[in-house]
Amino acid sequence: MNISTMNSSKQQKNKLDHIVFFDGICNLCNGIVRFLIRFDKKRILHFSSLQSDFATNFLDSDNKSINPETILFYQNGVIFQKSDAALQIIKYLPYFKILNYLKYIPKSIRNRIYDLIATNRYTLFGKRAKCRMTNNSGSSRFL
Repeated sequence: MNISTMNSSKQQKNKLDHIVFFDGICNLCNGIVRFLIRFDKKRILHFSSLQSDFATNFLDSDNKSINPETILFYQNGVIFQKSDAALQIIKYLPYFKILNYLKYIPKSIRNRIYDLIATNRYTLFGKRAKCRMTNNSGSSRFL
């Protein structure tokens, strides 16, 4: 295996180590993804809308503990949901690490707040007919 093949394999593996799964038709979710692309300076995070073929194939649809109505973060073989996903993602944003202190708020309270926003996200922020994130400048980071 030559060096370019090794680098290519390493890049592909890295893409599959830190994946943010988001609702591709939600305006709030798309805004958050744009924010993450802007502030993830090391380009560690990769993205897939929950409506994509990649997400359908990657996520285990038989796993009842995975809620497809929430943000999911796949990191090194573990899937985080809701506020836990958000806290894991924040670790990759150098200017926002202070938000890691939110982990000291009990998970039940964090998730209640998360659920309140998630339940009303279309009403508050709107939605689109289809995901258009892959047309943006960060398209190489979409799976």
